[in-house]
Amino acid sequence: MKNKTSDSKNISGSLPNVDLLNIDSINFDFAEKSIIPMLNFFPQAVYIKDAGLRYILANKSTLKRFGISNQDEIIGKTDEAFFSKNYYDIVKNSELEIIKNSKPIIETEQIEQWFDNSITYALITKIPLKNKNSEITGIFCILTDITKQKEAENALGDNLKFLEVLVNTLPIAVYYQDQNQVFQGCNDDFCRLINKSRAEIVGKKSMDLFNPELCEILSNQNKILQNSDGIQTFEALLNVNGNNKIETIFHQANFKNYDNKVVGIIGCIINIQARKMAERKLEEYADELKKINSSKDKFFSIIAHDLKNPFITLLGLTEALLEDYYEMKDEEILEYISQLRKTSKSAYQLLENLLQWSRSQTGRLKIEPSKFDIYTIIEEILTLTSTASLSKKITVQNLVPANLHVFADREMIKTVIRNLLTNAIKFTNEEGLVSLSSEIGDVQVKIVIEDNGIGIEESLLSNIFSLDRNYSTPGTKNEDGTGLGLILCKEFIEKNNGNIWVESKQGKGSKFIFTLPIL
Repeated sequence: MKNKTSDSKNISGSLPNVDLLNIDSINFDFAEKSIIPMLNFFPQAVYIKDAGLRYILANKSTLKRFGISNQDEIIGKTDEAFFSKNYYDIVKNSELEIIKNSKPIIETEQIEQWFDNSITYALITKIPLKNKNSEITGIFCILTDITKQKEAENALGDNLKFLEVLVNTLPIAVYYQDQNQVFQGCNDDFCRLINKSRAEIVGKKSMDLFNPELCEILSNQNKILQNSDGIQTFEALLNVNGNNKIETIFHQANFKNYDNKVVGIIGCIINIQARKMAERKLEEYADELKKINSSKDKFFSIIAHDLKNPFITLLGLTEALLEDYYEMKDEEILEYISQLRKTSKSAYQLLENLLQWSRSQTGRLKIEPSKFDIYTIIEEILTLTSTASLSKKITVQNLVPANLHVFADREMIKTVIRNLLTNAIKFTNEEGLVSLSSEIGDVQVKIVIEDNGIGIEESLLSNIFSLDRNYSTPGTKNEDGTGLGLILCKEFIEKNNGNIWVESKQGKGSKFIFTLPIL
């Protein structure tokens, strides 16, 4: 029971003056005939107790509270007859204190526990009664039953608690701003999102919590929202702690009171960082799938056409030899054997590139970097390609210095140089020049394979290393090719932490340049 006390001189003017409540002046016959009927119109319970805390007068509202019908059932009884012992002791002690100190209690809220342990709520005013000698001889009481009000308040409190738990359970940040865009509340997820406590949020504006770019977006969006009744949705970057940018989506709506007046904004922020990352990952996967499909198409194209053609030639030549062998001259037979060798060599080189490329695409090609002398590798490849260069009377110069060590996969780099040198010879006219040179830097070496051949059209340069757009043209003596060699070169160089590019002018020749790490 709340104990709100006051001196008699501070009692509200709407209440009887304590000095006028002289119990000696009460005519109980008159009270029963005139005062009580008048008090019966009061919705409040009005009653008087004597100094022994026994009821001596009560209106109908009082009787109704106790479930009785006439005065005889209450007169002379104390609250012990109606309430639980614990509550009776509380009331008794409180009323004895009033009598002892002559201090009333004004509109004090009490929780009443009845004899059957049921609970009600009351707002009570109790004023001490004096006799003509100013002795306290009783108490005048006015009681308002506020049980329904309290139950409604408790229910509202329960609902608010339920809503609070519900909002805090939501896995999204929820906030509420007033019409001046000052934060009035938020849920736990909002606190976690911006890494601040409620005390640091409530009473603050957006400019106090968010980065300037987001504040400008919110300001513009809130202006639009003022003239809208719908839900507003927009994406924005939330900068937390000055450097951690989070991709988010905002949902906002106006909050209106019972007069349909906008009094604030209710909104939520959804962290879509993971979703955006997943979307970007899906885009990467889509691009990768496109490349894989392109690789597959290229692979089948080579198998269906480029790898088939050398075998058609081989079958044709061997069939002609078998049919006409005894009629052919030695020179003709030698020419056929030379064509067989050339076709077989071309098919073998194509097959080798195809197998290496296939292993690279399926992840079965293991990179084993080591330190080696690239000059020695070039010399080995010059020996392998000497037949092709001599047949076209092409001069091939190795200008790379001896003992130039690089750190890469030896076999991959051999494949790269062999393909680039073969191409240079293929697209260089008879008696032309092909050179291999180097430029040594601090951490890498640049290898240049240059020819003075036919060059490449400018429109083709940007896609020359692209699998889905690559091209293949015959050499100056109609040598065949697939275009796969350059794609393989790019892949192998990049796997060895290098770069490759081309510089070319049609009719002037080409430079294929790649870099490798050095030790």
